Amino acid sequence: SLQTKYADDPLTWDYMARRELELGSLQSTEHTTKQMKVSEMTQREERCCAVFEEAVRAVPTEDMWKCYITFCLERYNRKTNSEELKQKRLERTLSVFHKTHESSLLPEALYKQWVQLLLESNLFETATEVAEAATKRFSLSMEMWQMRLQVLIQLKSDAVTQCFEEAVKHVKSKGTLPLWSLWVEWSEGTNSKEDTEALYRRSLHATTPAESVTMKEKYLDWTYRNGGYKKVKRVFTSLCENRPFSLDFFRKMIQIEKEQESCKMLHLREYYERALREFGSTNSDLWLDYIKEELSHPQGKPENCGSIHWRAMKMLQGDLVEDFVSKYTLLQTGHL
Repeated sequence: SLQTKYADDPLTWDYMARRELELGSLQSTEHTTKQMKVSEMTQREERCCAVFEEAVRAVPTEDMWKCYITFCLERYNRKTNSEELKQKRLERTLSVFHKTHESSLLPEALYKQWVQLLLESNLFETATEVAEAATKRFSLSMEMWQMRLQVLIQLKSDAVTQCFEEAVKHVKSKGTLPLWSLWVEWSEGTNSKEDTEALYRRSLHATTPAESVTMKEKYLDWTYRNGGYKKVKRVFTSLCENRPFSLDFFRKMIQIEKEQESCKMLHLREYYERALREFGSTNSDLWLDYIKEELSHPQGKPENCGSIHWRAMKMLQGDLVEDFVSKYTLLQTGHL
């Protein structure tokens, strides 16, 4: 028989279990009531599960349990008008999730589905416990900590800050950007401005240099929204002390300056010069925008354009020189 020949193959078991759905189905007559159909379907699904139960005893592997859970989820997600059947399917699915977890064979990705199902079913306390268990089992997994935090945030728990602290202890600095982004975002809506600012400052040192670039942009943006122009200028200056930066970081500050009624060319020059120090050899548009600013700003000095052009030609690398020259020509003829 199939069973003996492929006794340790999960897919064979899966096939045999699912076959029970098709076997011995009720011949539908006009006397078949809705209730009869429901109990018929319940029995068939239970026969499938009996085979799966045998399967996980015979082949107690992650793959075998995964087949079982997948089957339960498929049945649960099927449309039915019967509340009783829906409820049975839910209980069965949650029970199989639990058993798989107990045997330490539930893969990381399935914890997410389990927690999602618990939340949808308003089983909040269990969702919190399962999320915590997931971070214990996969303590280095960014995704599991994120999931647990999202549960706590959604439930407005008091344990959010404590859980963030725990998370950043376990997940080493590389790849913690999603954690810090989530933390400051949560803090913005929950904590005082002072606490949020302290968190932003802390995130700059806690993330890798490449990731800190994003935190600088977020910090600048948040400061402007919450502290206004004078404050954001101070923060910008202090952030400029530590590389690396993104081009957007400088563009953001240029944009902020241009939104001010008393927009000063002196400040714009400072921001362009800072940006060009970092990106002058790799970005021709930055030079062109600087030139456009000198030409169009009421306090601009068109006579500076010659020296800006000369510097651009010296600094830009490779094909970018050509790119710059053709765009500069368009600018002079009024086409850019």
